[in-house]
Amino acid sequence: MRLYQCSGLHPALVIISLFFWGTILGGAGMVLAVPLTEFFVAIWGEIKASLTRALDNEYHET
Repeated sequence: MRLYQCSGLHPALVIISLFFWGTILGGAGMVLAVPLTEFFVAIWGEIKASLTRALDNEYHET
């Protein structure tokens, strides 16, 4: 099974994350690139959902 099918990340994002985390953390960063990126994508999704709910609630209250 291909990595992007398992993780749900776009293949281009996987390559960019390999370069980014490899530059920041070296070899360990390249090993941890996909899990770290998955983590931050999930956090970003939660922040977006939270903000959307907050703004939607604020809109309906006024």
